[in-house]
Amino acid sequence: MTLQADFVDKVMSLSVEDRAELAKQLLLSLEPPNANTPEEVEAAWAAEIKRRLEQVDRGEVTPIDAREAIAGARRSLEQRRRK
Repeated sequence: MTLQADFVDKVMSLSVEDRAELAKQLLLSLEPPNANTPEEVEAAWAAEIKRRLEQVDRGEVTPIDAREAIAGARRSLEQRRRK
């Protein structure tokens, strides 16, 4: 299925804010009906961040630099590709 060029042209003529809202609504329309709302997802992430910070404060985990974490993830992926 291809979109009509005139439809795409009309959408592209919308303001940045309106296109962003349209994109948001389109993405939400792809979610299953029982999916969490954006507010629920945000609340869950806030709780997870709080939990992780508390672990750091208690000394249960040691944070690592983001560059180190990304490099480690890349090494792990590369090792999996070689198998």
